Amino acid sequence: MKHIVLLALNNQSGSALITPLEILSQVAESQDLKLTVATLSGGPVVSRSGLEIAADQPLAEVGSADAIMITSCLDYQSDPEQQTAALCWLREQHRQGTLVGALGTGIVFMALSGLLENRTATADWQGVSRLREAFPDVDFDPRHTLIECDGLVSCAGGYAGDVLSLYMVEQLFDKDTAERCAAELMLDTERFWQNRHPGLLEYRLHRDNRIHAVQSWLDKHFAEKINLEALARRNSMSQRNFVRRFKEACGETPLGYVQRLRIEEAKRLLEQSDLSVEAICDRVGYLTESHFRQLFKRYVKMTPARYRGQMSGQARSGRG
Repeated sequence: MKHIVLLALNNQSGSALITPLEILSQVAESQDLKLTVATLSGGPVVSRSGLEIAADQPLAEVGSADAIMITSCLDYQSDPEQQTAALCWLREQHRQGTLVGALGTGIVFMALSGLLENRTATADWQGVSRLREAFPDVDFDPRHTLIECDGLVSCAGGYAGDVLSLYMVEQLFDKDTAERCAAELMLDTERFWQNRHPGLLEYRLHRDNRIHAVQSWLDKHFAEKINLEALARRNSMSQRNFVRRFKEACGETPLGYVQRLRIEEAKRLLEQSDLSVEAICDRVGYLTESHFRQLFKRYVKMTPARYRGQMSGQARSGRG
């Protein structure tokens, strides 16, 4: 029997625990899987919204596990003695070969254990600067939704609970089991911007959290018609102030950023799919193919067809 431990701490996002529980419980219906919700004391934890979440047992009594998931949390100092014991337990579990994962702010707890020193981990865009200052020996790379390095898995972004859960299922069982679970729960595993558009990293290296939030919304809705006035109003700013603040933060106008998102997604589709240029044009939000081709050439310095041919040639060369 496989055993997954979900480590929960106070002041966490309730969904960061409930989402993995729902997904993993679905797997447990057809696979030999045991789930344990553990807290430092064995008592319940309280989420940021006031939701009380019961524990199965204290961490000290858990014993061994095949995988551990540290859920998102903001309270690391509720009991220093228990925390120290938990960090020691994590280090020992990893030493024994247990897969250790963390999602969202749970990555901080993993970093506190020292396990990430001289290793690479992902992080949310909004907090990566603070993490780099706090843990200078860790290589934080926010371009990716999930990173595994030496049996340590970090997962960030709005769907981190989905992604990390399915990843652990695939590692402990197989890909078919993970895909079947995703299909049964109607989880879309292709929606994660951070993995898909690493070329836009430079536009995220700022500290304006309001603009980060706008960018996160645009990352998911770039193919839609963008109304600047409505977008500014939604974020409690005048259109003029919104455009000025956006450009000061990331060095690009909001519409310029949308164009770059669309072109990056078009590049990905040209590389990874057999869709026609016309279909890709429609998929990324352009009304006419001629306009799309014109913008693509302006940003990429070559036509879509040439780009696809060049990428295809590189892939064949790499396989050879």
